[in-house]
Amino acid sequence: MHRLLTLLLFAWMSITQAAPFHPAGRWEGQAQLSGQALPLTIDLARDAQGVWQGRITLPGRELAGAPLGDMKWQGQALSTTLSATLSAAFLVPPEPTPTLHLQWRNAQVASGTLSLNGLRAPVNLQRTGDAQIAPPPPPSLPIPDALLGRWVGRYELGGVPREVTLTLSRDAQGEGGGTLLIIGKRRNELKLDAVHLGPSLLRLEARGAGITVEGRWSPTAIDGHFEQGPFEAALPLRRPTGEGQ
Repeated sequence: MHRLLTLLLFAWMSITQAAPFHPAGRWEGQAQLSGQALPLTIDLARDAQGVWQGRITLPGRELAGAPLGDMKWQGQALSTTLSATLSAAFLVPPEPTPTLHLQWRNAQVASGTLSLNGLRAPVNLQRTGDAQIAPPPPPSLPIPDALLGRWVGRYELGGVPREVTLTLSRDAQGEGGGTLLIIGKRRNELKLDAVHLGPSLLRLEARGAGITVEGRWSPTAIDGHFEQGPFEAALPLRRPTGEGQ
């Protein structure tokens, strides 16, 4: 009997050790940040090309589905950068870049560290189901000639003005794109990932920084509304003086 139990134990250990590592799924738990429990959700999945993609959600900070940045795997450990959206959710500077390091103990439990603005928060997560990652949005829509070129404006954050230059362009396939340059205490130039247009409304997205600009447009004005994490502000944009398209 003892011999049989020993053989069964070794068989179970062999199966457990040979089990493949599958981190894909929804991982929920919390980070202990400055003595407070911060609810945290990480979604991990491979896309159609087999490339890892991830999203982070902070329910208490109005941050939902922000993309994970440079994802690097080493064995059963993941290191990734987090978008500037996370910094905006905590109203802290975007530099140094927030990071997340996770180590999988088994198929159901992961732990690690969230680094934000010089603070290091222990993280503990459990797998709760399949990843919930929305499919990619449709391609950007064509930009009419009346919107092409530079637009300038400003908004304020914490009493500090941010000068904004929006440059809209159109590629050979007619799809819209461009850049959003924001200059305050720092200079950030962001690529627009999506441009959605209607007859009088537009929506611009710079997903890497979690920024959206929505509003009404005409050939001479964009009356926009700027959002980044919990922060919102009016952002009227006009053509630079003496400059058309």
